[in-house]
Amino acid sequence: LLTSLTVEDRNSAKSVLRYYRQRWTCEEAARFLKTELGIEHFALRLYQSFPRLFLLACLAMSFLTWMALHFDPLAKSLCARRPGRHQIKFLYYRLLNWLQEQFHHAPLASKPP
Repeated sequence: LLTSLTVEDRNSAKSVLRYYRQRWTCEEAARFLKTELGIEHFALRLYQSFPRLFLLACLAMSFLTWMALHFDPLAKSLCARRPGRHQIKFLYYRLLNWLQEQFHHAPLASKPP
């Protein structure tokens, strides 16, 4: 790990690693907003529309965070270690995929007219 922070002993090295882990979580969240929620793919005609788009993306992230915090068994099953794979720490990709599967496979309540 290359850093400009001064590392003098083992404890300061651990704190630098902790900083970079926290930073990586922020980077992963930004990448999730860009790729999965498509915040970069919208063509906005007015600059004033950007705050609304960003608000919708933040609401989507907030909903996924709420699901992760309130449905612990679901989050644990989605992040469980699979044979030959590592444990998932950033579960928003799996939560979004699970939600999409639920909506795509849900039967219609009634037939359309």
